[in-house]
Amino acid sequence: MPQATSHLEKPNFPLWATVTAAGSDQWSAAASCATAMLKGLEALQKTQERATREVTERHAAAAERLKNGCSASDIAAVQADLMRADMEAFTRYLQRVAAATAEMQTRMFTSWNRTIDNATMLETLSSLNGKSH
Repeated sequence: MPQATSHLEKPNFPLWATVTAAGSDQWSAAASCATAMLKGLEALQKTQERATREVTERHAAAAERLKNGCSASDIAAVQADLMRADMEAFTRYLQRVAAATAEMQTRMFTSWNRTIDNATMLETLSSLNGKSH
């Protein structure tokens, strides 16, 4: 009768041995990349919050200006000012998003390259494929 293995024992698979032998670098790199990505997403969220706050304040001020009975030319001027300011703000927003995204990607690649031992990773991948380099 086969003996039952404890759930605490490591499985007796060659793949398991290979993955655990060199896997800590990969897991560490993955965790570092995830951290960099999450910090980048947080920066993107702050960028969005800032843009939303700025546009909300601008439109609230315009609404106050329009409340007090304006002429048609005043209304047109307020609308023109809003359109100009919104387009400028949108351009700044896109620039901030691009910068935050680029920084996030740089942090992810840097954390990966700093953590991972490329030679070990290649050896691990080769052993999984049954090839040697």
